[in-house]
Amino acid sequence: MDGEAGAGQRASSLFASVVEDRTRVLGADHPDTLVSRHNYAHWVAATGDVATARDLFAAVVKDRTRMLGADHPHTLVSRHSHAVLVGATGDPAWARDLLAAVAADHARALGASHPDTLRIRESLAQWTDAARR
Repeated sequence: MDGEAGAGQRASSLFASVVEDRTRVLGADHPDTLVSRHNYAHWVAATGDVATARDLFAAVVKDRTRMLGADHPHTLVSRHSHAVLVGATGDPAWARDLLAAVAADHARALGASHPDTLRIRESLAQWTDAARR
């Protein structure tokens, strides 16, 4: 486990540098910069800093929605990640509500049987159960 934590820390650090470079070269709103910001948030979560990762994902969701649209697959993936981290930081009811919205939007945009839609629905079921406890 310590090796994994170290790898997460290293990846997080590398992605922070990539985000900085892409922002400088491509601009903050460039799709590649947004991908790097999403990946950075993922690796911050992998280090165990879920509250910071949740906030990073919230910012990515806001910017991807503005630049790519609410129904863009990348926006939907970031919304899913953000919702899961909302639950992981102690608010399962809010996570459930966010996931219900992203599941509906994903099904509408990409289809009810799309693999990512099914994954989101699975997360929705998990956080719905957690919210009942």
